[in-house]
Amino acid sequence: MFSHVNRCASALFRAGQPLAMASPMSASLLASVAARPAVASVAVATQPACHYSSKRKKRGMRVFRQPAATYSIDEAVRILKALSFTRSTQKLDIVFQCKLEKNETIRGLCNLPVSSSAPLRVAVFATGTAAVDAKNAGADIVGAEDLVARIQAGEVDFDRCYATPDMMPLVVRVARILGPRGLMPNPKSGTITDNIATSLRTAQSSVEYRADRRGDVRVSLGTMDFSGRDLQRNIHALYSTILAARPDNKNRLVRVAYISSTFGPAIGLNVAEIDALASVV
Repeated sequence: MFSHVNRCASALFRAGQPLAMASPMSASLLASVAARPAVASVAVATQPACHYSSKRKKRGMRVFRQPAATYSIDEAVRILKALSFTRSTQKLDIVFQCKLEKNETIRGLCNLPVSSSAPLRVAVFATGTAAVDAKNAGADIVGAEDLVARIQAGEVDFDRCYATPDMMPLVVRVARILGPRGLMPNPKSGTITDNIATSLRTAQSSVEYRADRRGDVRVSLGTMDFSGRDLQRNIHALYSTILAARPDNKNRLVRVAYISSTFGPAIGLNVAEIDALASVV
């Protein structure tokens, strides 16, 4: 029974897809799960909204949409936990859809009140006093020319990379390796700095965020084991950090927010509630 439900859940609730998307077969499954005491009521539409564009896929395939619905953080987490059919610990991702112009972007580091991941392995490009400070602050790998050679040899065994400004002419030699991995130091993300020691002290509790071409900011803020309060604190911290980094001409930067688990659907969040609570946290 559970293996069948697990296969259905994996097929019907792909991570990152809004909960509003449900196939005809998933309607009964979602309705039965929503009936659990731990889950707030979830509306399921019974009217078809659109067809697939492909002629081949049009045959008997329809997409059902439920009315746009948003939930509080606690409600959304309860729904995700009720829809969880795996024993492994799943990550919880938050997505903020931001209203940005074509050439605008936002990126940086956010210090989270509750650490959301395993300890990071950190590499630092530095020499002299800065290198000593980096080692004392807990950097796993510190170097200059030797670190470049190590990266060129394919040994990219770290999760985040920092550099002092004077090291950047050296770092650009491995930009084509670090860039695609999201490891290239950047002043906007706070990974190019003269104060390496201070940056490294907050590295383990910080996450990097960046808007993609569509203006979406996606960050892992915890796991299914997190309490509702801890998750709220992390969401509010990220939301406040993003608002502080917004372009001057944006009054309402975040238009839509939703949360999803590794193998679960995306649940719409009430942005107005997040905004109100973030202002007092």
